[in-house]
Amino acid sequence: METFGLVCVEAGLCGIPSFRSSIAGALDQIQEGTNGWVYPKEDNSAFQEKLRELLSQTDRFKPAGLAARDIYLAKFSMEIVVVDLEAAYREMVCK
Repeated sequence: METFGLVCVEAGLCGIPSFRSSIAGALDQIQEGTNGWVYPKEDNSAFQEKLRELLSQTDRFKPAGLAARDIYLAKFSMEIVVVDLEAAYREMVCK
């Protein structure tokens, strides 16, 4: 199981919001209703309910996609990821 897949980030950078289960990593990527939507993992009825809701409100997709792009550029741009990764490595080495 992939906990922090890049699919949501890659989609968001293209202006596409995500819809995924709440497995680990989901809440690091998605701000519910802002840049995508999350449903409880392994809850088929919640998945169906949320999907029906979204399909009846497609006007929410474009604003969420634009927000996703802004959020992911701010959190996951190459420059930011490199700085964060370097800081994490330094912290591990210096302990």
